[in-house]
Amino acid sequence: MAHYDDETLFQYVEGTSPIASEIELHMSSCDACADEVVGHREIADVLRTADAWEDESPAPRRFVVDVVAFAERARVEELNAARICTEVLTGPSAWWPQRLRQASNAQIGGMVKELIDRARVIIDTSPANALAVTALAIDVANELDVNEYPCDYVVK
Repeated sequence: MAHYDDETLFQYVEGTSPIASEIELHMSSCDACADEVVGHREIADVLRTADAWEDESPAPRRFVVDVVAFAERARVEELNAARICTEVLTGPSAWWPQRLRQASNAQIGGMVKELIDRARVIIDTSPANALAVTALAIDVANELDVNEYPCDYVVK
């Protein structure tokens, strides 16, 4: 049994088909074409509503504004973290965790990034200290509130 193509069935649904009676006769014995017509009618019904034609998506400008605001926040966090790391990472490495806990505003994403950057520099001269700095970065990362940052930022 031959089936009608989509264009022919859409014409039937729209009421513009010159062979409507043939299609009706065919659908009485062909479930596949009858199902296609039901689907086409659903699509046509949706396309007749105003909602299908109105763009309610948020303006891309809001996304750009949010990204720029977060980039500035991250930059400030990294500057503060660099200052804090300079103060914390002095003396014996055994003192560093306590100093970091006592530092205000140290539990931030910028601190994790700064600690990882410092560990990369320190590893050439003192692998043990680089490991200690990496452990601090992991501790801070584990304490971050994922709701305060974009999801991919904390995961990274």
